[in-house]
This record gives sequence, C-alpha cells and structure tokens, in this order.
Amino acid sequence: MKIKKEYEFTHKRQLWRILPANSGKLIIEERDTALKEAYFNCLEINKGKRIFENLQLDEKFWIGIEAVYGDIIFFHKYVKPDMPIHKGIIAFDINSKSILWESQEHNFLFVSDKIYCYKTLFEGKKFFTLNYLTGEIIDELGTDPSEINKTKENLLESDVSEFIFPEYYNETDGKSLFPELPDEINIGNFIMGKIQAARYGDIILFNALEHSAKGSMRNIVKAVDISEGKTILEEVINKESGKFLPDSFFLKGNLLFLLKEKDTLVVYSVKQ
Repeated sequence: MKIKKEYEFTHKRQLWRILPANSGKLIIEERDTALKEAYFNCLEINKGKRIFENLQLDEKFWIGIEAVYGDIIFFHKYVKPDMPIHKGIIAFDINSKSILWESQEHNFLFVSDKIYCYKTLFEGKKFFTLNYLTGEIIDELGTDPSEINKTKENLLESDVSEFIFPEYYNETDGKSLFPELPDEINIGNFIMGKIQAARYGDIILFNALEHSAKGSMRNIVKAVDISEGKTILEEVINKESGKFLPDSFFLKGNLLFLLKEKDTLVVYSVKQ
C-alpha cells in the first residue's frame, strides 16, 4: 500500500473544526481568538481545490457550524456570548455562496432528509421537522423527545461507520496490540501510555509522543505497512508539544487527515 500527499491547507490560524461532507466537500472552520473572528472555508475533498475561503457572516465570532448536509452548511448563533447554548438556524448554500434561509425561533438538533429542531417554550420544548432547503415546517412532533432521540442515535451510528478514528492503548509493550508488526519497525522511542493507533487494511497508523533533542516532546505520526514490513510515512505534526497528549488524526474512506502544528491540515490518500 502507498500513502500519497494530496494537499495542505493553512492560513496560520487555529483550525477549529474539520468537517468532511458526503457531497465531496471539506468544510474547515478557523478561529482567530485574539481578534475574535471566525472564518469558514470549503475545499474539494480529494484534491483540495478551493471552492471558497475566508467566509464570514454578519456575526463574526459567536457563530458555529451545526452540520453539513448535501451542499448546505447549517450555522448557529449563541443565546449569549461565552455561553454554549445554540440559537437559531442559518442555511448557507455552498454553490451559490449565499444564505438560503434563516430561522431565529427554531434550534437545530440534526439533519437527515429533513431538519429536526425545536422551539423553546416556557414549559419545555416543542419539536418540529423542517424542509432543509426552504426552512418550511413539515411536521409538528409535539413535546416528547423519545422517538427523535432514537432517530438521532441511528443516524449517528451510520455517520460514524464511515470514519476510522485512532484509539488509545496502555500496553507496556506497544507491539502487543499488533503482534504482526515487524520487529524492525522501531516504536521504542514512543512515550508509552499515550499512544494512539488505527488500522486501515495492511497499514497501522501510530500517533504518539517522542522525547525531542531539546528535552521536551514532539508529536509524530507513523504509518507502517505490515505486509511489506516497512514504514511508509513518518511526519512530525508538532515539533514542541507542551502537553502529555498527542494530537489526533482520522480517516474517511481512503483519505487520511492530519492536523499539523494546530494551524495546518495535511491530507493524504491511501492506495493499494
């Protein structure tokens, strides 16, 4: 198997969220915490072609993404600054680069073929479904959330199945997790107890900390092809890690997403 670097993305701002969409788009949220401004970007997911960059809405900071469905990004605002409670729905069309509709009274829950949402009432919540393209009410679902919760659980299970996320393990000997790992592959420099690992076909991906020459720690990602017994990727994603915890990576399909130095996204393809 081979790993090929496809593209990098950075504006030297903190990468806040990375959202691969099933429509072949990649949405990236960046934040400048000093200026208190949020920026949103959209790329073609396989090769990194820019669709739009540095998008800002009227609210520059107290805004975030609920979900991406098809070619629509659903944003939310907040009830108050510095409070985590979401408020309202803004539907933004990626292709026209414009807002399709906005609701200040409905609050987003999740989206499948329609938006599930609620209104806050004095005595609780009332649930609805909306047309995701127009914001028009489809169903009024009353105040019982039980059926909605079941629908959401099933949807989350389906979404997660498309991704591969690394898992921690705490073995004293890292190779005990993957006994087929060739002896010549050196993981002895890894700081044990905080190693993340994931498997994609014959590739084992490690994400771990090593002691650097300066006496601190660096965060390294290493990909090992166990069928050929060799390392096929080794990249330092944080030269000076100030915490005893590695940054993460994930795969969607055959694409590997690495967050480098907090402000750079590196995307690889994994192929036979």
